[in-house]
Amino acid sequence: WDILTVLPGYHALSAAVLWATDQRTLAAARLLNAVYGLLAIGAFHWMRKVSVGKADAAATLQFALLPILFPYDFMVYTDVLSLAFVLAAGAATLARRDIISGVLMIGSAPPNVMTLYWRK
Repeated sequence: WDILTVLPGYHALSAAVLWATDQRTLAAARLLNAVYGLLAIGAFHWMRKVSVGKADAAATLQFALLPILFPYDFMVYTDVLSLAFVLAAGAATLARRDIISGVLMIGSAPPNVMTLYWRK
């Protein structure tokens, strides 16, 4: 562990899913990341519904086509999965499901651990 600069959470999860489905190609990894993007869109929709009181299809569509995020949905990139966890945690917090929110926030760290500082 002394030689690792980051924990490979995103890569380990994606590799496990790709191995379990016997799909070990770049195209399959991009498809899996698109699924992570769909999870992020669903988490945004849930958070919007909990915070405003109603689900708004237009706002969800705007999020889905957000120019700064949309291209990353189809790349092998860590931020999409981490964003899905953070949005779901935010929705769980607004719904007063604090334990679920805490678990989701802990789950958001391994995919994009660059935001954490490791000290020895």
